[in-house]
Amino acid sequence: MTIAFVMLLCTACSQDKRVGSSAGSSAAASANPPSDSLYTAEYINKICRTKPQEALTLLDEAEKTHKMRTVKINVLRTMIYVNAYYDTKKGMEYAMKAYNDPSIKNDTLPRITVTRVLTALNYAISRFAQACTMATEGSELAHAVGDDEALAYFYQFIAFTKYELGDHEESYRYFDRSITLYRDIIDKTPHWVYVSDMLFLMLQEMKYLNGEGRYREALAKTAACEETISRLASFPDIAEGLLDKTTAQYLSMACCVFYNAGSKARAEAAYRKMLATDYVKSDMGQNVPALYEVLCGRYKEALERTVKEEELYRNRDTLNTVYIDEVLCNGLEACQGLGDYKRANSYFRRILSIKDSINLRNQKQAAMELSEIYESRDKDIQLIEKDALLLHNRIFLGVSFVIIAIAIGVIVVGIRYNRIIQRKNKAVVLNIEEKLQLMQLAEKGRADNPQDQAEHELFEYIDKTIREQQLYLQSDFSRDALCQMMNINKTQCSTLFKKYAQCTFPSYLNRLRLNHAVVMMKEHPDYSMEAIANECGLERVTFHRRFVEQFGITPAEFKKTKL
Repeated sequence: MTIAFVMLLCTACSQDKRVGSSAGSSAAASANPPSDSLYTAEYINKICRTKPQEALTLLDEAEKTHKMRTVKINVLRTMIYVNAYYDTKKGMEYAMKAYNDPSIKNDTLPRITVTRVLTALNYAISRFAQACTMATEGSELAHAVGDDEALAYFYQFIAFTKYELGDHEESYRYFDRSITLYRDIIDKTPHWVYVSDMLFLMLQEMKYLNGEGRYREALAKTAACEETISRLASFPDIAEGLLDKTTAQYLSMACCVFYNAGSKARAEAAYRKMLATDYVKSDMGQNVPALYEVLCGRYKEALERTVKEEELYRNRDTLNTVYIDEVLCNGLEACQGLGDYKRANSYFRRILSIKDSINLRNQKQAAMELSEIYESRDKDIQLIEKDALLLHNRIFLGVSFVIIAIAIGVIVVGIRYNRIIQRKNKAVVLNIEEKLQLMQLAEKGRADNPQDQAEHELFEYIDKTIREQQLYLQSDFSRDALCQMMNINKTQCSTLFKKYAQCTFPSYLNRLRLNHAVVMMKEHPDYSMEAIANECGLERVTFHRRFVEQFGITPAEFKKTKL
């Protein structure tokens, strides 16, 4: 389970008081609870993982009989679908129902709870901009009522999302603010939930520092993490298995930090301790050691863990960067280390596919938000027109107001639409860069692992000749011309390209031409599209169509975004 899902579960359990309480909660803990106590958040939280269908049935009955607030019911449904069924789509549906519930419009405490859930859920499915927006809104609500615990929670998600969105320094500032708040809270009200939340935050910060190559700073965090784990162990009522799981997660990150900082002996010692934990021995913790195993060259072990983890994800939502970073990337690097480049290619194609799907989903979400803006604006206009008809003595003023409102609305919508398009284009440009890098990786794998030396050398000679002489820039360069130049037949030519380039000869030429076009647009931003197309050996219309087919963006949009 990801860190976001863990926090999402804790939110409903620890913050149930925010959305109202139900009578009989103490009785729910008994072996045979009275019927009324079945309809409490406490009891439903207790069975939501082991008996999710029973929990959903109880919530349906509670909704019909009005034994629980609707907003609380929808929050609990979100918890069940996300944490028991791994159905984030259904979870998001009920979370949004809770968020839009009229009863909490002016009720700050339940709004904070719902906002917490939506923040964690958006983060878990890699909708980082939306998660940051929700976290910012929640922090304002929490600050208004002086809820330091909720404020610390929202600050940590602002830190996570700021980092994912590229604002690293701002992210670290929010890490510090959240950790400072958690320390004050723990000093005033010691509880294992707060200590656990703070530790997750510290581990994530250490992970980011290690990922940026700031190994000494990451190493300096290990002592504070170990001290926090010791403090967590001091609580007698801590949730079963949490300490073991938390220890395993810390040791997983510590291994990598020690190794990168040059202390390989400490890394190995931490690795052995990690393997001895019950969590790593369980199905849920199988993939925890994989990151370090890839780092230190234990590729076979890492790949075995990745395969098991993929099986666990079979019935979950994999449309998020967590699945990419914690599973697929480990598999890719392990296959590269083992020299299995065919399987490595499969992994990076899946990575690209998921990233494309995430971008497409975010584009659709942006379009939906834009549609909602227009719908909301239309409703406002209708109300204004109705008021204007009723107030005959203010017709001129009413009409003027409508015109001004429409003008402002058009400007606001236009600005927002342009920003959405710019964000989409930037994401696609970054995706193009990643595709080019991964294509280079695939070509390296092909060169490092030839299956037939003679055929491979012939293909490499052909490939080198075409690239060095830039034959692909000639509009009349064809397979027949290549066969005549290299004294090979058409069948042999087709076989070579399908085997070593994984595509047909025309597709190979188009790839080189379009890659050359990308380089030209970077190096010669003053060139026209027609000049670039001609330079690449393509007609302008053909160049435009094929560029969109390969990269999902027009040449003009790419050029504008890159500038």
